[in-house]
Amino acid sequence: MKKNILVLFFFLAHFLSAQGIKVNYEFMYIKDTIDEKTITTEGMLLQINSVGDSYYISHNKYKADSMRFLRKNDKLVIPKSGPIIIADLNKDIPVFQLQYSVEKKNGNYCVRTKIPMKNYLITDEMEQINWKIFDESKQWLGYTLKKATTTMYGKNWIAWFTEEIPYAEGPYKFKGLPGLILEIEDDKKRFLFKANEIKNTSANYVVYEDYRDFIKIAKKDYQKLVKNYEENPLSAMQDSRFSVPNEEEFLKRKQAGILANNNPIENAFKLNLK
Repeated sequence: MKKNILVLFFFLAHFLSAQGIKVNYEFMYIKDTIDEKTITTEGMLLQINSVGDSYYISHNKYKADSMRFLRKNDKLVIPKSGPIIIADLNKDIPVFQLQYSVEKKNGNYCVRTKIPMKNYLITDEMEQINWKIFDESKQWLGYTLKKATTTMYGKNWIAWFTEEIPYAEGPYKFKGLPGLILEIEDDKKRFLFKANEIKNTSANYVVYEDYRDFIKIAKKDYQKLVKNYEENPLSAMQDSRFSVPNEEEFLKRKQAGILANNNPIENAFKLNLK
């Protein structure tokens, strides 16, 4: 018993003395439940600072945001007037699928996302996640993981966490276990988050995407906008400097994309709109 306490103390001292950690996850998910053979994969980044605040975002989106953050100040890509050249805007920018990020701190979450042409910021109190922890364990990345389950966001989830990394954090909005979640999957195997690299870091995370202007909005009002967009995607182009040369073709493409994007992580909270 004393040996176990000493081991736990060693890990606590090791991690808490560091300012934070970065965790890379491979996120595999099915966007279209009618086509479950097609699996999309995205590299995700979870950054946790010394006080337990966290920031979760697509790895490539994080790189893209940092590049656009620097470009904003030189006025070379986004002119004050006139047309915006999409090719210039996206030159050398990494490709990514997931358009949102999740920041968790002080018992709240902050989601930065977009409905095409506008960026939205949704802040709300973190939901209470009720976990059931089991004796079952396994090894991954040199850590001993314990099994836990929960029902959340309209789905049943199986998580694997390690007490050797004492941050009650995980990917997306998952948290609340006595250690870092390194793997979590729904019971229908449509979503899988799996850590593949963990690093200590001496720097706090930077939210580069805040170079944009975000519209603060309540979750319920955002949900109404999502419904309106899915019913009429062309409405997103209103009050925009972007033009649509062929509206009929634009609508066909957008409507096909909306129909195929029918499997969000949260059944009532669609974030990845294009």
